[in-house]
Amino acid sequence: MTLKNNKKSGFTVPKNYFETFDMDFISEQNLKQTFKKTGFKTPDTYFEQFEIRIPKTVPSITLRSLNKKTTFYISGIAASLVLLLMFSWPSENRENITAEAIENYLIYEEIQGDEFANFLTSNELDDLSPSSISASEIETYIFENASLEYLLIN
Repeated sequence: MTLKNNKKSGFTVPKNYFETFDMDFISEQNLKQTFKKTGFKTPDTYFEQFEIRIPKTVPSITLRSLNKKTTFYISGIAASLVLLLMFSWPSENRENITAEAIENYLIYEEIQGDEFANFLTSNELDDLSPSSISASEIETYIFENASLEYLLIN
């Protein structure tokens, strides 16, 4: 399988980079073997003269403490504001569910009649009895909404 990717990443290799790569790599390894020490050295008496000075007194900062009653009121007001904004803010993703959407869901999910019985009461099931729908309405619905291939396959 070949992968075709026409996007450029923005990273490029300099021209003639791989032609001199072997020589550059070998010279770098030779330098590392020749110079094993970094060349940085601390002076001999550096740590003898090293001192840390910490101030003995820390400037005091006065903090204003809140009593429990004030904290309770403030948190209650904040929570009520959050709830007020949460429920009053208009939501953009609210959609009205249409009868067509429900019908499509029921058709494509292949939900059986006994599954409906779990959700409906006996009074609601009686209201759905086929006697309330005339034969001409059923015939019209089939001609308008069902395809011949679907009826023949199922």
